[in-house]
Amino acid sequence: MRPATFFLDGELCEFDAEAIALLDDDYPGLVLVEFTDAYGRPHQLVGKVPSFGNHGAVTPDAKYPVAVTVDVVVGESEDGVAAVSTR
Repeated sequence: MRPATFFLDGELCEFDAEAIALLDDDYPGLVLVEFTDAYGRPHQLVGKVPSFGNHGAVTPDAKYPVAVTVDVVVGESEDGVAAVSTR
């Protein structure tokens, strides 16, 4: 992963996260995803399974946690830390 100082404002990128649980397996499915930010704070996202990278590994029979990625848009960056938002 590149340091945040190398990302441009508005650039699309992804970061690593973990799918913790499949909340609903009816198509398209809902999954609980967790990640830790640059300051060590935990965060959770709930989203449709196809919204995350490596979503093919998120199945009812998977052994959780499962590695996934989260697509984001880079905002401002300062001191090697970038603000991001989901698209």
